Amino acid sequence: MKKKLFKNILLAMAGTLLFSLVLIILVLNQNFAEIETGRLSSQASMVQAGIETSGMNYLQKLDEKEFRITWIADDGTVLYDNTTDPKTMENHGNREEFIEARINGEASIRRYSSTIAKDTYYYAKRLDDNSVIRLSQTNDSVFALTLRLATPILWIFILAAIVSAIVANRLASHIADPINRIDLDHPLANNSYEEIRPLLTRIHNQNQQIDRQIEELHRKKKEFLTITDNVSEALILLNTEGKTVFFNRAALTLFHTDEKQIDSIMEMEQIRQLVNTVLMGKDSEAVITMEDETIRVIGRPIFSRKVLTGASLLAYDITETYSLELQRREFSANVSHELKTPLQAIMGSTELLRNGLVKKGDESTFYQRIHDESARMLTLIDDIIRLSQLDEDAPVEETKVDLSDLASETMEALSSAAFRKNIKLESDLHTAIIKANSRMIYEIFYNLIDNAIRYSKNDTSILIRTWVEKDQAWLSVQDHGCGIPKESQARIFERFYRVDKSHSRATGGTGLGLSIVKHSVARCHGNITLSSRLNEGSTFTVNFPLLNR
Repeated sequence: MKKKLFKNILLAMAGTLLFSLVLIILVLNQNFAEIETGRLSSQASMVQAGIETSGMNYLQKLDEKEFRITWIADDGTVLYDNTTDPKTMENHGNREEFIEARINGEASIRRYSSTIAKDTYYYAKRLDDNSVIRLSQTNDSVFALTLRLATPILWIFILAAIVSAIVANRLASHIADPINRIDLDHPLANNSYEEIRPLLTRIHNQNQQIDRQIEELHRKKKEFLTITDNVSEALILLNTEGKTVFFNRAALTLFHTDEKQIDSIMEMEQIRQLVNTVLMGKDSEAVITMEDETIRVIGRPIFSRKVLTGASLLAYDITETYSLELQRREFSANVSHELKTPLQAIMGSTELLRNGLVKKGDESTFYQRIHDESARMLTLIDDIIRLSQLDEDAPVEETKVDLSDLASETMEALSSAAFRKNIKLESDLHTAIIKANSRMIYEIFYNLIDNAIRYSKNDTSILIRTWVEKDQAWLSVQDHGCGIPKESQARIFERFYRVDKSHSRATGGTGLGLSIVKHSVARCHGNITLSSRLNEGSTFTVNFPLLNR
């Protein structure tokens, strides 16, 4: 601003100086012309008086060298000239000053000669006999005079320009410095120029509006960050080039990366294809698998005033949901299969009996099969209903339960099943009181012991134990059965999962016992572990929080 002011002031001063110089020269020239005309007029009056008194004798005796004197007769013939022989001079009847003097009595004319760059002043006066006396003087023109004075004028102009520059610089500083010192953060605190007060007031109002908008943006940004950082879903915002411009903490956790490597997510083929689709203005979804996790990614384009400005990716872990969905499908398929098998046996047996295709005396065998398959189907339905009840996670009544008492009760209930296989139920029971639902604890014991009996070899033993250790109540069931392969131990608690389907079918189990055990243990705030060796047996161990008396 200061430079611009300096330049404008300097140009204005230089222009003014140049204009003034030209104006002065013109005024001086006009003044000089008036002076010269006045002198010629005075001299002409004197010459007129002399001629009218003495005639040609006056002129011949006149020794005048400053002015040129010409006497012109009424017909334009030159009668006398003090510089040139009149006989050699042409008729002056057509001269402007001669004609004007004849009409008006006097005339003042100035002619410029471009050849010699000089001005010639003429003054003519009519005499009583209608002859005209003319005086003339030749002087330098204004242009020639200016050229002659060019050097001093140039020095004067240079000096004036220097002075103008100094004055312009100080004036520019005087004008600009107060403006440059204006505190735009507090514009109303400045008292530099009253003329800019409305502007400062407007800046003050705009500053307040901007402060309010910034404060509002900060508040919304804080709210946005608070919300996005506390949601479990990963949120990633991209620009139109597919570069990450925002992400929340959940994104780093979900994709197992850090802030520096966040863009590496886009290198995944499925996500890259999804992003490309979204940046074309279309919604897109994808399900990707990372190690043992399943992630659903939803992409949406971001528009601002109908112009695509980026894309948003919302990702969340669906591993459990995906797994539950697979389990649900598998469960539905298994339930259908498990129910279909006994129904087919029942229908087959009844069909044979109805058509009389069974030998006499063998009817009881088919009736027994129908009964056994019906009982098996009823047991299966009861187990499915029980699992459904456990899945509902409805509140259950909890009371003081002694594990040793329920263990004894369960052993007594299953003693006949153990007797049929000549299996000895051994126990090492110690009082262990917990707070839980007694029915669920009984189901845990029943299913563990029943499974142990089913899968144990004949003429072996099963050890049932209860004890207290480190503020925990413990129970365990150890058998000497076929054992569970290591690769199957992680899935043994899944519904309808069987290690050996043919052998399991022969034992008559539903495949839901251990799943019921797992759910019951969880509802009773406990944990269950399995230790097993193939062809040596298995040990199921459960611990619960001990009830503080």
